[in-house]
Amino acid sequence: MGASETVQKLNNFDAIRALVSCMFGVGVLTVPRTFELAGVLGGLLCLGLSCLVTLSTCYFLCESTRREKSKARTDEGKPKEITYASLVKNLNKKFAPKILNIITVLICYLTTLAYFLFLVNFVSILIRQFPFQDLKNHILFDYVLRAILSLIFTIILGSVTVFIDSIQRLSKLGYATLIGVFGSLFLVLGFSFFIKNPFNSFSLLGEAQLFAAIPSFIFATCCQTLVVVIYLNLKIPTKNNVISVLSSSVLIAFLAYGFIGVCGYYVIGRLGAMDFLSIMIDKQSLFMKSLSPLYQSIVFYSTLPVVLLFIIGLCGSFASQNFVGRNSLLELIRGNENATLKDRFKIAVIQFLIYSLIAIFNIPANLIVSLVGATAMPFVCIIFPSILYARRFLQKKRTLLILPSLLCLFGILVFFYSTIQTIKLAVLGDGFSSLNNTSFNSTELFLNSTLNN
Repeated sequence: MGASETVQKLNNFDAIRALVSCMFGVGVLTVPRTFELAGVLGGLLCLGLSCLVTLSTCYFLCESTRREKSKARTDEGKPKEITYASLVKNLNKKFAPKILNIITVLICYLTTLAYFLFLVNFVSILIRQFPFQDLKNHILFDYVLRAILSLIFTIILGSVTVFIDSIQRLSKLGYATLIGVFGSLFLVLGFSFFIKNPFNSFSLLGEAQLFAAIPSFIFATCCQTLVVVIYLNLKIPTKNNVISVLSSSVLIAFLAYGFIGVCGYYVIGRLGAMDFLSIMIDKQSLFMKSLSPLYQSIVFYSTLPVVLLFIIGLCGSFASQNFVGRNSLLELIRGNENATLKDRFKIAVIQFLIYSLIAIFNIPANLIVSLVGATAMPFVCIIFPSILYARRFLQKKRTLLILPSLLCLFGILVFFYSTIQTIKLAVLGDGFSSLNNTSFNSTELFLNSTLNN
């Protein structure tokens, strides 16, 4: 829905929920592995840096949107629809909007594909923990199980995404995301009081790979694709209020990722390559084998309700990414974001048919997800917002060019590092197998499946 058609504006809490639903995904479960790279102190420093980058670039986009909105008021004729893609027309009218929309479509739909694959793999791991050995050994069991799970999640996620036609409805799903995230947080926080990993090298700097951890945190806190539409629908779009909304959202992300990362690192450490919920429900994982039978039962049955909460929460994150991707796709095809129920249904049918085929036949998609994310995310998250903001100071107040210029340079460094790292690990045998193994549940966009190996 375009900004001009909005009836009900977002209050601050609505806006925060919408932003948070975009920030949190499967990365909530894989962030402890990123803390292994940088350690407790290094991880918190890298996470803090990524939150500051997200806060700055989101503010840059809000300011660029405000100026564009003010400029549109002075133009004659019909009110202009403002989107992230329309903002980059100032850089290049012909190609920049199309490039940005293509990048956004790829990022959002590959993110939702990663979420879909995660859910299918995750629930299949859970089902395998229950006794029906004869069926589990049958050659068709895996295909049938994946087909059933794909159908279930197609119905659930498809129903959610088809009926999300506005940012107002999307913001309500933020409740689900928050419940899933904080359920996971309280789980690892509780376990950290009575479970100590005997094989863990819990330390301040971990493996001392701080720069390797930064891209994962940058992509985990990314919400720039949703910022423009939130700003346009904000009830009080003043500078102070915008900063308040952005700061609150980033603070929630920092606290949630920080606590989950540190506690997960402490409890699980190096006892598994999967996300911590998959490790806690897999009785054959190294972590579960390191526990006594009593503790195994406590961990397994305590994790089950959190699993349900997280799946519900991931529906909100899925809908958020899908909303942005669908709008960008429609803008790319026909020049506006307005989608009828029929449009949304058609897109969902094609989308989930492809997702289901990939999930059922276990087609390796993680390499594509990681490669596109590594190359595209720095542009959407950092480089484009910084350039848009810097343009206004080219002729005056050149001292204000310092921050956007530094962030733009930082984005370029992240782009080169993450791209080279992804390609390198794809070419090497171990990296390729990790990237393409869809049971390796670091499917969060984008580098948890590559940098954490």
